[in-house]
Amino acid sequence: MTVLHSAPATAPFHWPLEFPEVFLGVKNGFDAIVGNPPFLHGRRVSTVLGSLYLKWLCGFHSEVNGSADLAAYFSLRMFFLVKIAGAFGFIATKSIAEGDTRETSLDWILKKNGHIAYANPDIPWPGTASVRISIVVIWNVIVPKYPVLGMKKVAFINSLLSESSQSSIRQPTRLNFNKLMVSTGTNVNGKGFILTSEERDYFASLSTDNLKIICPYLRGEDVNRHPMHENADWIIDFKDMPEIKAREWPDLFVHLENTVKLERAGRTKQVHEPCFWKHWDKRPELYSKLGGIRECLVHAFVGKHIGFAFVKASQVIATPTSVWPTESRALFSVLQSSFHAAWVIERSSKMGSSIRYTASDCFQTFALPESLELKALVEIGAEYESYRRAVMKDRQEGLTAIYNRFHDSSESAKDIVELRRIHLEMDFVVASAYGWDNLKFNHGFFETKQGVRYSIDTSAQLEVVDILLDLNQKRYMEEVEAGLHKSKAVRKMPSKAALSGDQGELVLLGVGGEFAGPAESIFNWLQGNNGWHAKNDILAATGVPDSHWSATINDLIVHGVVTRQGERRGTRYRAVITENEE
Repeated sequence: MTVLHSAPATAPFHWPLEFPEVFLGVKNGFDAIVGNPPFLHGRRVSTVLGSLYLKWLCGFHSEVNGSADLAAYFSLRMFFLVKIAGAFGFIATKSIAEGDTRETSLDWILKKNGHIAYANPDIPWPGTASVRISIVVIWNVIVPKYPVLGMKKVAFINSLLSESSQSSIRQPTRLNFNKLMVSTGTNVNGKGFILTSEERDYFASLSTDNLKIICPYLRGEDVNRHPMHENADWIIDFKDMPEIKAREWPDLFVHLENTVKLERAGRTKQVHEPCFWKHWDKRPELYSKLGGIRECLVHAFVGKHIGFAFVKASQVIATPTSVWPTESRALFSVLQSSFHAAWVIERSSKMGSSIRYTASDCFQTFALPESLELKALVEIGAEYESYRRAVMKDRQEGLTAIYNRFHDSSESAKDIVELRRIHLEMDFVVASAYGWDNLKFNHGFFETKQGVRYSIDTSAQLEVVDILLDLNQKRYMEEVEAGLHKSKAVRKMPSKAALSGDQGELVLLGVGGEFAGPAESIFNWLQGNNGWHAKNDILAATGVPDSHWSATINDLIVHGVVTRQGERRGTRYRAVITENEE
């Protein structure tokens, strides 16, 4: 107060001084808050604002994910500051209802008796920035009688900012059975590996023997754009050759020595593969399986539409494309169906108007039918895939262009109409495989989060997603009973009082002294995966950003729950094993 009176030229706005009745507990919160939180992508929070600030943010609650966008924490702060029966509203980018940001903010708020009264999930920002935003209004404790989604009254609005049969969204569990079926492509970690057709021809002109080491390199954009899903680029692939053998192709080896070796040496983070002539992540299990089949099933990481395709197995497929080492037309039927599309639209994060298809979120959680050996599934999948391939070849158009036509209600060309007919038939065959013969689907053109789509109607989509959630839990419990999921005991961190002193409070803690954010992800993964692990294995498995690594792992080591051995690139980590665990 002395400062305020002695410096009349300045007018600081100190919230506890301006609103003592709120902060001293007289009113127990604001009646209403309206906000426009600043945008900062989750992976840049610590870079821009510092790792200590991110640690503090991770202490908001025990389910905070350290990769959430900054707006997530502002929404939590508003929720904490409004009184019971109060309300708050804000605008944010669409990511507020996606992935880690949604789980940290909206999902947690709804679990704690917040209720979304109004939401407009996808509108263009009125300013010059080319972004899509969401508007959200949340009531604390009070349940809105008629929530409004866009211009429509609905029963509930869930944390995905979509209509739901219940206000909170149930979280599916990743299934081990599905996890074993799918992989992601190769991360080569070195631009020098990748060649244009002209560069390939140049190395071939030096020695045709070089072509033994150069193979097709398939990216997600090739899958979506090329009528036959053919590669635009090529890649040098020495596989797991020792150096003495790789040097038998001096043109290619020296090229990698002058490019990839220098590129990797200039990086601060550890490299998975110290031999520069080898790909960083070789995926030996995947390519071993691909070696026994002619083609495999893939889905691009980013795409406007859900589009699965069979491609040649004898090529290097780039990460983060999802790869199923199978020729199964039955699996294709299920994944290309409207039911999987409804699941993906709910579960996936978005990039503008495109979907990000990640196997961990979209497939590993997706409950498949009891059997993929049904003759009807195989036959309809083969018919649909064969007909679509012929349409793409005749029109010389890729998946994106074909599905633009497919979902356009004004498109009446005979081949597209026939593709829709086969798709509808395929949906009914897939539904029968699930035992859904009594469900009404009412196929047509309907508005979805991705725009207008030819699909099952909105009420059927909601019903199917709910059924698939139930089925996911059933499959998970079956796996638990079969011993496929390790039960993980929750290990408590030392009390906050015990962490005071020179180091200050360990703000990796969540409510109750449990791990939160990146620390929780790393510790839980190490507990569930015995043995010693390299930093990059841990980061790849947990999704924790490299920028969070040093502070997080050091805190875990200091407090005796993780131990380390080795130095530099040989450093390995594991969870500390207690007597009970031994």
